[in-house]
Amino acid sequence: MTTVSITHSDTATYYGSEEAMPLIIVTSPLCKAVISLYGGQVLEYQATNKQPLLWLSDSAVFKTGVAIRGGIPICAPWFGNHPTHELNHGFARISVWQQQPINVQANGDIEVILTLEENELSRQYGYEQFTMSLTILLSSKLTVQFSVENHHTATQDCEWAMHSYFSVNNIKNTTITGLEQQIYLDKTDHNHPHKLNGVQVFNGEVDSAFVNSPSQQTIDDHQLAINVCGENCPSAIVWNPGQDLAAKMTDIADYQKFACLERGAIKENTWQIAPNQTISAKVRMSN
Repeated sequence: MTTVSITHSDTATYYGSEEAMPLIIVTSPLCKAVISLYGGQVLEYQATNKQPLLWLSDSAVFKTGVAIRGGIPICAPWFGNHPTHELNHGFARISVWQQQPINVQANGDIEVILTLEENELSRQYGYEQFTMSLTILLSSKLTVQFSVENHHTATQDCEWAMHSYFSVNNIKNTTITGLEQQIYLDKTDHNHPHKLNGVQVFNGEVDSAFVNSPSQQTIDDHQLAINVCGENCPSAIVWNPGQDLAAKMTDIADYQKFACLERGAIKENTWQIAPNQTISAKVRMSN
């Protein structure tokens, strides 16, 4: 029987990158996972006897200041473009998080907690006196809890999303159920609102923000089903660059192998975190 193994490595050793970024590698009877402290990012997760749940680009860049393409990047404390900051998707995904003690539970589940406090980068954008936390539960399912605690005397805003890249066999044969008849902002159409008639399909570039959405969706590529359930994350974002945009992106070689289904809180759902308050959300993922 496989025993629990928790080891530390880095991206230079594990992925052959030029820059060495710290990794946590977990193997248990229930699953295997690779977690990057840079970005606080689950890069790989595979439940025992299942296909890999997450997609990580073969062309991913492991370099300070660059977001890692794949796994579950954390977009926070803003999502997408910012009205005054040039940095896209916030600083959380390009900051180094701190590992807290890892807890191996009696049932075999493994809990990995990462924290991010104010740093030089966050202060550049006016974010101070906070603690972001990621509680990653590695079991036969993957559960990620995102929390923000405000230590400031003023209310803090946090717009966020778990930018999950799910592994599929062919994006052209992939659908997402659970968003039917919902209103979304279509970035490919100047963020004009549309209603999704039928299931979500992928014919070319898809960049759709469902500011308010049901809590559960299923990704289906006719060979496997991936279930995603959000708790206290009312927004869902669906993304795939399609062939034309992917051809312009140096860190995507196989766009047809993933579907992004993100859960979070964007636009009018942005968290307003009062002094000394903590707000949390949770996403459960499985195939």
